[in-house]
Amino acid sequence: MDEWDLLDEVDVIALWPNEHKKNVQSSKWLERKEALEVLSQLIEKHPRLSTSSMTIYGETMDELKKIVARDSNINVVIAALHVLKNLAFGLRKCFACFIPMIWPVILDKAKDKKSTVRDALAEALDAVSATCDANRLSKDLCEHLSKPSPQSKQCLCSFLYRYFIRQETLPIDFAKAVLPIVVKLTTDSDPTVRDAACSSLGSAQRLLGNGLDAFLGSLRGEKAKMEKIEEYREAAIKENAEFAASRPKRAMIENAAGGDVDSDAATSASVSNAPQDVDPWTLMDPTDVVAQMKKDFYDLAASKKWQERKEAIEGLLSVMGNAPRVAMSPDVQQVIVTLTKMLEKDVNINVSSLCAKGLTKFATAMRTDFATMVPKVMPIAFDKLKEKKPILRDELISLVDAASYTTPLECYTEAVCGGLTKPNPQSRAQTVQFTSRLLSRHSSSTFPVDAVKQLIPDLLKCCSDADADVRESAFRAMGAILRCVGEPAARRLFGELSEDKIKMGKILEYSESIRKEFGDGPSAEILRLHGSEPKKSKPAAVTSVPGKPSEAAPARKTQPGVGRSQPASATVPRPPRVASSITNRVSTAPKPNVVKGPSQQPAVRTAGQGRTPLTVRPVQPSVSHKSNAPVKTAAAPSAPQQRPRTPLAPNVVRSNQSSASKPVTNGIHGDQKPTSNALPRPRSGIRPPTALPRIGGTGIPRLSRPSSPSK
Repeated sequence: MDEWDLLDEVDVIALWPNEHKKNVQSSKWLERKEALEVLSQLIEKHPRLSTSSMTIYGETMDELKKIVARDSNINVVIAALHVLKNLAFGLRKCFACFIPMIWPVILDKAKDKKSTVRDALAEALDAVSATCDANRLSKDLCEHLSKPSPQSKQCLCSFLYRYFIRQETLPIDFAKAVLPIVVKLTTDSDPTVRDAACSSLGSAQRLLGNGLDAFLGSLRGEKAKMEKIEEYREAAIKENAEFAASRPKRAMIENAAGGDVDSDAATSASVSNAPQDVDPWTLMDPTDVVAQMKKDFYDLAASKKWQERKEAIEGLLSVMGNAPRVAMSPDVQQVIVTLTKMLEKDVNINVSSLCAKGLTKFATAMRTDFATMVPKVMPIAFDKLKEKKPILRDELISLVDAASYTTPLECYTEAVCGGLTKPNPQSRAQTVQFTSRLLSRHSSSTFPVDAVKQLIPDLLKCCSDADADVRESAFRAMGAILRCVGEPAARRLFGELSEDKIKMGKILEYSESIRKEFGDGPSAEILRLHGSEPKKSKPAAVTSVPGKPSEAAPARKTQPGVGRSQPASATVPRPPRVASSITNRVSTAPKPNVVKGPSQQPAVRTAGQGRTPLTVRPVQPSVSHKSNAPVKTAAAPSAPQQRPRTPLAPNVVRSNQSSASKPVTNGIHGDQKPTSNALPRPRSGIRPPTALPRIGGTGIPRLSRPSSPSK
């Protein structure tokens, strides 16, 4: 545990004599210096300062700010910087509230040329920067790094070197803001600035590893500077180990108290030595390449002169050279489509080669955003691979390899199958070699099973091809498959080929050579591709929850606006249907056109919709009528009725009661639920007759007029 945590908080401002408080504003520099030294000694004597109220430091911080910014005596300035350092140590994270006020003033003092001031300033910078998050420092730091003073740039680059040593991780936003400016300083006219910039980059490389390459750009081609950066990286690793060893060991106190041993302090050195697994591409901001292109790009690309077409592509390549990351947009997509058409139709090999190179750069810079263009680019590339001249063939190989890392193999399997069956042996050989290179970078966990199943028949044919290059390339591709799936599964995939000892011997040899070259795991590009794919959501297991619909009995949906007291339970059994008989069979005769009174038209209901409860919909009493027509027995289960229902007669308009008095219920009472008789309800609202008496021997329905309604 840190000794600071065991100390009591002390209000040093209250202990500071009033006489010295007044002397801070004295016109004599010696009195100002002595007053500040007394305060600094008080803080060193009481390292942990009171944080109950930060307002007690407000007046003191104002005076320190004025002294650092304006005092002409360097001794007073040095004393003020020592006080700031001690205040930052004594308040720690609570000092962060003063960062906006004091941080720009300290940075501005970095232009001072006196060594004594620069030494005190370095200590103050280190102490103040340790009290807050790195992102709070970046804005002002970037402004002062861009100032013309070489002393300021050299001092701040040295500060960054020390700051990175004390860190175990580097915030991405801070790196994006600061490191590009530091890279520019490596080309400064002052040699001390260049050396300090290389030192800060070496310290940053300890944290970012290869991720620093995202910021270096053309600097990677300067061997002398890269060697300097590597030297400073090694020095930063050693200094970080020393810094980690000097940190308080919390485990000793906790172990003495009977607690678990904290391994953070013990392993901090080893953790700091291992750089973060940072993808440089993720640290970059997308570049708007369309805005930097020539305005006449499309005119030159459509020119009849191949030199002008070549000039258009070369201008685009010069822009893409400084655009390591590009985002998809309609304008960028139009550029890619133009390059694809030129690659397909241009007869000049130089123009085609540059088009393939441009598409390769787009695939590398866009990654998965380029996936939508792969199904269009791949067939053209495989067809063009029949060209034997290296100027075009090599660029096409780079194109198909770069495009394969942007989308899974399943998205362009047809294009690969088309390349494997091309009549030109050069196209077949290059397509098989591409398949071999791609599958060699896969493993059993990333192996594209469905796509390979589609490729196997064509690969088997290539194993017996008349061209020797095609056969050997096919054997290597088969070896890559065997490495991923294992020999038993591979023999089942290969079919009759697995019985050929000579061919299987070659396949096994290639499998071992691929395993030695690539290992058993997938490559970083394949892992990145599979990591960017959206995960397929598994269907949720159906469980029976009380009161909720289950798979066996789906609940009915209630239409919005229809009043129901409770949703119908899915577990309620359906009413039993009565056995079919002569009296309840549905007539298949054409339904007569019946006009029904508006007062009798029922409310429109949808299938599966629950009925309105009795509290919302009053029930109309039935009217007794005498009729010889048989009654449908399986219409719906009903409660015991007091009055017999009168059946509906066809071609008769019923008008029992006024619609203003009572609504129509169609003979359903109480809480009965209607059952469907498989007949659609007409728009008029009249139910079709379900059973009609017939005149004997004629088949003509007997029509009867219902008795007059009871009053």
